Amino acid sequence: MLMKVRAELDETKIVLYDTIQSLVERDGKLDDLVHKSQDLSFQSKVFFRAAKKQVFSIHGKFLTV
Repeated sequence: MLMKVRAELDETKIVLYDTIQSLVERDGKLDDLVHKSQDLSFQSKVFFRAAKKQVFSIHGKFLTV
């Protein structure tokens, strides 16, 4: 009986360790996605400002977009 409980406990420890390991890896991936998202947001703002300053010529008139 005691051996069965110890075996189940060891099995539970392995499952728990694997689950914690997966959570740590997922957290790292989420951090990477957050950083990439922030970089993309910054770059889109830079692009928008640059596009807004771009001057186009329409029928001899200049239009700032």
